[in-house]
Amino acid sequence: MACRGIGRFALVIALTLGVRATFAAATTFFQAPLNGGDGFQSELETLQVADNFLLGTPTKITSLRWWGVYATSAAEVDDFTIRFFHDDSGDPELEPTRTFEGLAVSRSDSGLVDAFDDTVYVYEATLPTSVIQTGNSVGYVSILNSPPNGWFWLQSDTSNSNWFRFDDQDIWVEAVNETTGDLAFELAGVTPPVGDYNADFVVDHKDYTLWKDTFGSTTLLAADGNGDNHVDLADYVVWRNNLGASAVALRSNVYGATTDTTSFMSGTAHQTNVPEPSAVKLLYLCILLLLVRSRFKNAVKSQRFSWRPSRSIKTKVT
Repeated sequence: MACRGIGRFALVIALTLGVRATFAAATTFFQAPLNGGDGFQSELETLQVADNFLLGTPTKITSLRWWGVYATSAAEVDDFTIRFFHDDSGDPELEPTRTFEGLAVSRSDSGLVDAFDDTVYVYEATLPTSVIQTGNSVGYVSILNSPPNGWFWLQSDTSNSNWFRFDDQDIWVEAVNETTGDLAFELAGVTPPVGDYNADFVVDHKDYTLWKDTFGSTTLLAADGNGDNHVDLADYVVWRNNLGASAVALRSNVYGATTDTTSFMSGTAHQTNVPEPSAVKLLYLCILLLLVRSRFKNAVKSQRFSWRPSRSIKTKVT
């Protein structure tokens, strides 16, 4: 009788929490393009530009979008290099962690113009391999282009900062004064599916082991699947109901006609032997759950440069 009631209660918890949701909200980073904004020269051999980003959860970055303008106003042949950097005490590290060259980059008229009424183009690229960014950690992206007459990365705003350097051997310097501002770009990717307690983007037995090892904890909460600040039986139910799920990118429109974000979808659960909690632990957990069931019902570096080429300054480094 007791076990039957326990099973029913666990089922109610699972249904109430909705632990087998097919879709979940995407995690993306988006700095919108500034219509009428300035642009900053960003080329591999003359001047490199980077901007920072922060993602709240572990994310596989799979694609990106950015905005820019050509020095001659007319579109030219592109040769993009995209790099990702780790943080080094508030600035990008000297060496990139990932470099992508020869990407298939799409380009289209964004419908925007820069400070000189020249056409702003929007670019999109899918990365051949994903870039994994840990949650709540600062990263940097540098987008470089080398057309014949110069290319400028468009601003997103005029109040924050970006970074620049003149070649690969230079340290990065945070921009100040008239050449400051966030840059316009978007990162899209996938986050770990529900039940992925070790954030390796698949729900498997490793997540069960983490749940088992931290069972009962109110401080080690990686396996707290329902977010109640307690690793308990309900979190086992979350894991079991999502066993086999993995992160899959989907596309949806969030900016104009061409912008996408990504969501993740539970994968097809494969047939496997599911470990069950021991009888003693299960009994203890059921008693604990009965006691708290109402909770589920209401469920700078000192050296700074003050100038660098932007379209407003009309200076080109050679």
